[in-house]
Amino acid sequence: RPSEKEAQAALVSMVEVEDFVERLIGDLPNANKHPFTAYMMLGPSGLAKAGSFTKNIRAKIDGEKSDWRQAFYDFRQGVVEVVWNESP
Repeated sequence: RPSEKEAQAALVSMVEVEDFVERLIGDLPNANKHPFTAYMMLGPSGLAKAGSFTKNIRAKIDGEKSDWRQAFYDFRQGVVEVVWNESP
């Protein structure tokens, strides 16, 4: 079991990695290449803050007929289940 200091350091590292990934995904070339991932990870406000919530991305999101939000949610739930099942 980690000490309180080790647990705190792990949380700080996790936040730093999440921030890095969000900045990377929010960059306009990446957001244009993967608009649904960017939208689901950052949301409209995060994309706007990154300067990447363009008309093109809005049109892709609004014009998509498939239930991509549910598919993304199902994928994330699958990842969580795999991680929990592999934990000691």
